[in-house]
Amino acid sequence: MAAELGVHVMFRTRHPRDAHQIGSYMDLGPTGVEVPLVDLESTVDEAVSSFYYPQVGKRSWGGRARLGFRMQDDRLDYARWWNEIGVLWIQVESVAAVTNARGLAKARVDCLSFGPVDLSFSMESQPQHALKTVDDCVRHVVEQVRDTGTVVCFRNGSPDRRQKYVDMGVPVLLEQLPA
Repeated sequence: MAAELGVHVMFRTRHPRDAHQIGSYMDLGPTGVEVPLVDLESTVDEAVSSFYYPQVGKRSWGGRARLGFRMQDDRLDYARWWNEIGVLWIQVESVAAVTNARGLAKARVDCLSFGPVDLSFSMESQPQHALKTVDDCVRHVVEQVRDTGTVVCFRNGSPDRRQKYVDMGVPVLLEQLPA
């Protein structure tokens, strides 16, 4: 239904352990996926492998509901198209993820997105860490991924906080619609 309306859908997996199932989720029609709670580069490797078709990844062929798929599509043309149009986000929600942002910003990871609430829990459990605020973490990640091709997303909540994050170098912002 979303495809018929021209609406792109992002899916969020329930847990980083689900990264191996991303191809199956994408077969249902979303344009992209966000993997939460990612701390390890191995999770990113699994997500990239499961999200992209060969020769970039190892995603299996299947699912007629796939975005842009038509029965007459050439498999190689479709795979190339998907590998360019699909959007893969990795969610940064811990001090470990923030400090390893450069390692998580691997080739074909489109975005590192912040989960500021879970990140706050992580920072509270490590009060001795040099990064003391969510904004410190945002600045650190923006600097770490500057030349990687991966962008940063922040859930700023409302338009009145937009400019602050734009000034930090965050190009993608998620805001709530006014009630």
